[in-house]
Amino acid sequence: MKNILIADGHYVVRTGTALVLETKLQYPCDIDFAETYTETKDKVSRKAYDLLIIDIDIPQSIFKAMIKDLKKSKSTLKS
Repeated sequence: MKNILIADGHYVVRTGTALVLETKLQYPCDIDFAETYTETKDKVSRKAYDLLIIDIDIPQSIFKAMIKDLKKSKSTLKS
């Protein structure tokens, strides 16, 4: 099973993205959600994700620097 985190401040985007993934992926997946960058960092630090889909303008974000920040906190993440 693949672990996926969808991080976006908009409910419709999160649920729509999850719906597309659930219907189009050919393997089972466990999808988690985050509404803010702070919540994203917390979830990434506690669980290994195979895929992170993140809004570049997520609430509480630091824009492009957040990718480096996330990779620093979880060395297994790849960009």
